[in-house]
Amino acid sequence: MKHSEYGSPVKIAYIGGRSPDRGQMEGPDPDASAETDAASLQEKIIPIKAGRLPQELEKIVLDHSGRQTRLLTALANANHDSLVPLFCADPLVRDLTERDAYAMFQEMISSTAHPLPSGLAAEAA
Repeated sequence: MKHSEYGSPVKIAYIGGRSPDRGQMEGPDPDASAETDAASLQEKIIPIKAGRLPQELEKIVLDHSGRQTRLLTALANANHDSLVPLFCADPLVRDLTERDAYAMFQEMISSTAHPLPSGLAAEAA
């Protein structure tokens, strides 16, 4: 990606082949996927160090990053039983009753079954 010859900062999101954070952000797991600032110069992508997040924000980011890592691990290992607890731990869902959260999870999986692994879609049915 070539933004300018002068290296103007641009946001780079590596969709599909995310690039691991290699020191751009202090705090998160070095192998975590992160969207950080970068510059392009002579057709090279150069990460820009972002420093450390404020403590309260870092706590939220690390919580989210941990859930995302566990989600990807569960999907990669076809460990579908661990998906409902992960779903229920999401801040947008955690205040629901277990029964309501489970019903929402099943509805979400049923409604989006076509691109999902067949084992996961079958478990939600």
